[in-house]
Amino acid sequence: MADDQKKDGLNWLTGGGMIAVALLVDLTTTIITVITFGLGFIINWIPNLFAFMSFSVWLTLKGEANFKRIGILIAPLVAGSAGVPGWTAVIWPMVAKIIAAKTLGNVAPIASRALNKI
Repeated sequence: MADDQKKDGLNWLTGGGMIAVALLVDLTTTIITVITFGLGFIINWIPNLFAFMSFSVWLTLKGEANFKRIGILIAPLVAGSAGVPGWTAVIWPMVAKIIAAKTLGNVAPIASRALNKI
């Protein structure tokens, strides 16, 4: 089962779901910041920690997690906790790169390995 999940990896449907969740978390962070007149950092860490854990588990279950990708998720966690939404700006390019590398791997395997090193 784990081999099947890793083989399938991330697709546009799952990636779209990740982007939708990122938009929702960014919207939540923005609403909390506006409602609390800029003092959202007091409670904004809660949805942002949830997002960090969710995206980390999501990438792990799809077989796409590595230290670099999980490390990149720390930036929107910190920024979102301070009241600056940034999940969509991180998740969108990450999903696009993962899917592009997988698609390119089907067409040109050598180019795909070079893209995965980036």
